[in-house]
Amino acid sequence: MNKILNEDIRLFAERFSLAERLRGCTVAVTGATGLLGSCMVRCLLALNIEHNLGLRVLAVVRSLQKAQQMFGDENDNLIFHMYDFSADAPFSPTETIDYLIHFASPTASKYFVEHPVETMNTVYNSSREVLEYARQCNLQSILLASTLEVYGTITDDTHPLKENTMGDLNPMETRSSYPMAKRAAEALFHNYAVQYGISAKVARLAQTFGAGVDSTDNRVFAQFARSIIAGNDIILHTEAILPDAIATQPTPYRQCYSFY
Repeated sequence: MNKILNEDIRLFAERFSLAERLRGCTVAVTGATGLLGSCMVRCLLALNIEHNLGLRVLAVVRSLQKAQQMFGDENDNLIFHMYDFSADAPFSPTETIDYLIHFASPTASKYFVEHPVETMNTVYNSSREVLEYARQCNLQSILLASTLEVYGTITDDTHPLKENTMGDLNPMETRSSYPMAKRAAEALFHNYAVQYGISAKVARLAQTFGAGVDSTDNRVFAQFARSIIAGNDIILHTEAILPDAIATQPTPYRQCYSFY
């Protein structure tokens, strides 16, 4: 495992102040082989070792082989549950779960555009499945990993952005399939909390990257990182639009600004 990620996980395990609340609990992590899900699984396992919590992690995965390559075989503290949230089947793990963290979701912009129906169905239906499971099984708490994309396009930046600030999001644009579905998933989490009294929470995440990003990831930060690692030039495929104050600076400064 990447040494920087390993150090971050060690520090988390040492400093996480709510560790005792997880003593003897089982935490389910959906999307457990994704970038965020895999980091969460490793953090929880490290937390268990650091504090001897008797904590069990239920990693919800689509590929057992990929899960085993990442985490090794199942053991007393790590259980794999095979489930595909894009399939039409109830989410019903046999283990008793106390907490659930829902990361499972499409994450690639190219996929959002090429498969907008599948994107919307997977995001919304998976949220409904885990919420219904939480309601029926009396989970202590359930968390949705959402996205800053739910804010849409904010045209007025004269005031700090607040959680209840919603900008423009055009439902007639194909790329909107992901943020529209996340908005709906957030609303569903809120409504399950209001109507059924479950402890449902939402965390809106910003752009996330780091050790564990797939080598085929096509997002711009991944392309830049691959170019840097390979010693290749960073090539911009669109013309940068620079503020006048930047455009008048010497060329090297302008180039760095464009690359950023």
